[in-house]
Amino acid sequence: MRRSTACLALVTIAALLMCGCDTGRDHINKKKPYEIKKNYVSSHQKINDRTGSPKSGEESDPEPTPDYTSPRVTSRNVTPTPTPVPDTPVIQNGRQYIYDIADIDWARQNAPNFGVSTPEQFAGAVKYINEEYVNNDGVGVTIYILNDLDLDGYEWVPMNDFTGNLDGQGHTIRNIHLNNPLDGHNGIIGCNGGAIGIFNIKVENAEVNGGNYAGIFVAQGYMLNFVDVYGSGTVDSNGSYVGALIGRTSPSMTYGGCSMDVKVNGYTSQFYSYTQENESNADKYAREIYKLTLKKDHTVVRSDEKHNAWNLGWRIIYNGDIVLERNAENELEYKYFRNDPGTYKIYLVEYNSEFGGYVRVSNEVEYTI
Repeated sequence: MRRSTACLALVTIAALLMCGCDTGRDHINKKKPYEIKKNYVSSHQKINDRTGSPKSGEESDPEPTPDYTSPRVTSRNVTPTPTPVPDTPVIQNGRQYIYDIADIDWARQNAPNFGVSTPEQFAGAVKYINEEYVNNDGVGVTIYILNDLDLDGYEWVPMNDFTGNLDGQGHTIRNIHLNNPLDGHNGIIGCNGGAIGIFNIKVENAEVNGGNYAGIFVAQGYMLNFVDVYGSGTVDSNGSYVGALIGRTSPSMTYGGCSMDVKVNGYTSQFYSYTQENESNADKYAREIYKLTLKKDHTVVRSDEKHNAWNLGWRIIYNGDIVLERNAENELEYKYFRNDPGTYKIYLVEYNSEFGGYVRVSNEVEYTI
């Protein structure tokens, strides 16, 4: 009987093994199927601009089932989704708002150097500069005009805090319209954030109507460099600082190879900027209240007149450009620190409320190194 029972137990164990039933040890040692690992970012995650990876601290969604039937997607064969255009375009002054045609995806792909061939690309660059661009390196952007452009039928939007270059490559932009009489800083560029260069470009039949600070190219800007620039059209404003190509800029602003045919408030302008015209009128208010003398070491000494000056200052001009203006109220003598070869001219200025700017109040002394 015992031998029969033992035989039955052995037969039962053998049967279980042949059927493949799991034992405890088999379950522990059994390997899981190979799993394919891949990085996955859901469509609602924020993506780093340059890497395309999730930003630090963000979690990824669960892995989707890999689709081996879809073609591999690379940066070269991705077609960007165009920016949707509103069903009803914004109409301003009888013209379509320039942002309505902006190719913003093209601008994002090409920033910070834009080779503009169409009005849509130009509008995209402007919208990107105004709304998305961050000037981290201080160099700014460059806009190259690769074709003649006609912007008739569109209402322009000025580029503000602009730093960089606008290079026309010899091309012409026609029919820029900007009608914004209640606000200031109206022009192709409203104001600058750093140095601006405008080169080899024509703007024809421009129409600018704005408040304070207005000009076809730049409403208000300093550290400007204009070379081979032509502008024609009209600039109208009831405000201050209104000029033909530029509204307000530095008195030392130079215009290399520039020309224009612009009416400012109905009159053909002889000056490129409000500042240039203003400086030409300043001579009418000039007086020689102080006497300047020049020492052999180029130190300038002023007389100590008992005059109630308002913001008395030294003005130093080097080779025709103003290079320094500094307070002179508590200085009876001053020596300019530069020794570069060239011609230096020094005189005193003070603010004149009747003129609305600084005027010369001394004789001029000059020396050459």
